[in-house]
Amino acid sequence: MIKRNLKKLKNYTVFEILSDSVKEFGKSDSMTFAASTAFYTIFSLPALLIIVLNIASVLYSENTVKDELLAQVSGLVGDESAETLDEVMKNVSISGQGMYTRALGIGILIFSATTVFVSLQNSINHIWHIKSKPEKGLLKFVINRLLSFSMVASIGFLLLVSLLADALIVIFLNYFSTIFDSDTLKMASVINFLVTQGILILVFGLMYKILPDAVVKWKDVWLGAFVTMLLFGLGKYLIGLYMGNADVGSYYGTAGSLVVVLIWVYYSAVIFLFGAQLTYFIAENIGGQVTPIKEAVKIQTIEMDEDNAVETAKDTA
Repeated sequence: MIKRNLKKLKNYTVFEILSDSVKEFGKSDSMTFAASTAFYTIFSLPALLIIVLNIASVLYSENTVKDELLAQVSGLVGDESAETLDEVMKNVSISGQGMYTRALGIGILIFSATTVFVSLQNSINHIWHIKSKPEKGLLKFVINRLLSFSMVASIGFLLLVSLLADALIVIFLNYFSTIFDSDTLKMASVINFLVTQGILILVFGLMYKILPDAVVKWKDVWLGAFVTMLLFGLGKYLIGLYMGNADVGSYYGTAGSLVVVLIWVYYSAVIFLFGAQLTYFIAENIGGQVTPIKEAVKIQTIEMDEDNAVETAKDTA
């Protein structure tokens, strides 16, 4: 199996894989899907952060996890945007309420947090030419929400792993700084960086594997997730460079910090969906193909002009 896939891979150059993926990406209207995902994310982000915060607070204090989250956000979109998200999280509170009100609040929180993943699922389904069966509507809705919540929980767990890794590296640097030379300490920092990138690959891989209504092999998912991680790192740098120099937030006054988050999420969604397109190309042409689950079907879009449509109708009659 591996030898056959390697033979298939030799039939394509890196340029051909990327160029074909870019062409199909343009045809699939993915930019529009990225825009809708960014819109949903703005409303889902507070709930998503709060749930991730509570999951990751199992071993760490809530303030420690929150500081780490806001530090990551600050590094991506700036201090003002991080402060805005901090203020939003403070305002979204369900403590000190009655039992039924609290239960309702938790339900709304979970629904809001999972909406962005449902949006991503629909986007990947479209790119992979997959569609849910209409008769499975209610069951599929429940399954989608459960899968999406599992992704939220997974992100919380991975954040916890990341915090533990950071803590271990800090302990190592503090304890051994007087024993080892600078090269060894630099190696520890490199290991920390690699762990972070590994977590990113794992997150992308899980999302490409779990979210869509399709069966795809892990070997195809990991390659697509690895390339997405590279593109995400490059995109993060370029987006940060652009927004830092252009000072986009100042154009929108008091709403500037929120707009910066929206722009960053939009471009991140574009990168993620391009990774999904790349994964689809790899699976269909090199790996084991993408097949729909039993609750979904494969779809094919055919474009035809009016004359051909009339002729086809006559032939059918």
